[in-house]
Amino acid sequence: WDVLCKENSVQPVSRIPNGPNPGNCITLLRALSPSQAPQGGQATMLVLQESCTDTSGCSMVVHSPIDIPAANMMMSGADPSGIPLLPSGFAIWPAGVGGGASTSAAATPMAAGCIVSVAFQILISSLPSSKLNAESIATVNNLVSTTVQNIKAALNCV
Repeated sequence: WDVLCKENSVQPVSRIPNGPNPGNCITLLRALSPSQAPQGGQATMLVLQESCTDTSGCSMVVHSPIDIPAANMMMSGADPSGIPLLPSGFAIWPAGVGGGASTSAAATPMAAGCIVSVAFQILISSLPSSKLNAESIATVNNLVSTTVQNIKAALNCV
């Protein structure tokens, strides 16, 4: 959700724990532009995010932009099935130290690492008959590339 929050102050609106792990939660976030933050301004778009880590060490973050009326409807207990969500996110699986099968007595273990999977669901146009243009493809390609680079930077990967 860097597109909505890049260089903006992010404030949690609501946090719901989801299981015994304190990092497993569903959070509603508000991104404020630098001009809005000092005055306590209101954002028009929120981000609904779920983060969790399972017992195998796999961690995932799934997020979706959501407008304020839809968030209010959801938090008031109304049926959320009519709320349009376009979830995106990533998962990180630990690869650990692998010995693997080897015929050599002096096998060197592989370095620890992880596998990262990134997924986006993006609405390019609300018209079903519209075709993708080169600019839309370049924008999505840039979004995916930038997101992967930001994940690598956060994990101190080369």
